[in-house]
Amino acid sequence: EIVERSYSTALLATGQLIKSEAWLGPKLEEHPNTPWVLRDAALAAQQQGDPMRATLLQRRADVMFVRS
Repeated sequence: EIVERSYSTALLATGQLIKSEAWLGPKLEEHPNTPWVLRDAALAAQQQGDPMRATLLQRRADVMFVRS
């Protein structure tokens, strides 16, 4: 998991939006309640100019983080 998280973070940090979306899409489907996946997907949505999706994903991440 640490390698997956690091890869996701690197894609987002370097602005590789297409690759990050391709990487995070399946992760989000496989693990829809995993906080780090939700947070990274929220950041990707924000970087792509979709603040509504970013807010929804971040709120889900916050809820999942509190529950875990």
